[in-house]
Amino acid sequence: MVKGSRGKKTREQLEVENLVLRRSRMAEGGWSVIRTGIKWLVLGFIVLQFRFSVDALAGQHTDASFMARVLVSTSMNQWLAWVLVVGFGGWAQGERFLRRR
Repeated sequence: MVKGSRGKKTREQLEVENLVLRRSRMAEGGWSVIRTGIKWLVLGFIVLQFRFSVDALAGQHTDASFMARVLVSTSMNQWLAWVLVVGFGGWAQGERFLRRR
């Protein structure tokens, strides 16, 4: 950085510096717009693919519909509750054993 006689920048130096700053900020803004656009395009693509998958499976019997029906039934709810209680109880006993070791 070359300075003037009193330690200040000359008018030409300030103009060049302002030009460089303006260009870099414009480039930054452009890349910001591009990044934001890419994010929204990817999100839109994901939504579109989800819609296509729903259209393709509409009216068909799938494993997901079977699992939903099984989990909603009352007998399976009680069975699932017992499985969870036993599973979490076993996990807690295992943690207790590891802490004491």
